[in-house]
Amino acid sequence: VRGYDILSAFPLRGFLRPASKEDDTLWVASLGLLGKMSGAAAVVSSEMTLLGNGRIEIVSSLKALGVWGVYLSNLPSIQPSLESSILVTIRGQVIPFASVSINADSPHVLEIDVQRAWTELGLKAGYSNEVQVTLSILP
Repeated sequence: VRGYDILSAFPLRGFLRPASKEDDTLWVASLGLLGKMSGAAAVVSSEMTLLGNGRIEIVSSLKALGVWGVYLSNLPSIQPSLESSILVTIRGQVIPFASVSINADSPHVLEIDVQRAWTELGLKAGYSNEVQVTLSILP
């Protein structure tokens, strides 16, 4: 049996929040759909922004449903208060927190089950067949 190894590289973006220390940079990357051979290709676009109030927003448009992975360098430190530290929306609707988890292999990877949230929210496909997911990391 032949196996395949796929190497994927993702750009990291560093954020220094206004109230944080100099060496307290939060590193973020959108990893695409996890567990899929072409998971990175499902990301049509991804924008990361530091807002004036210290909140960081990651907005990704996905071409398929599945589990969206986001690398957060500080995830282990916010894990105890994760539910009050992040907000995830699809098309402006807050997704159920049960659709959010931490990757079993890496404590720095947040998993957002877009397929489950889509079903639970009763959403229907639109014109472009893309879904926009927003992750807000609160200060």
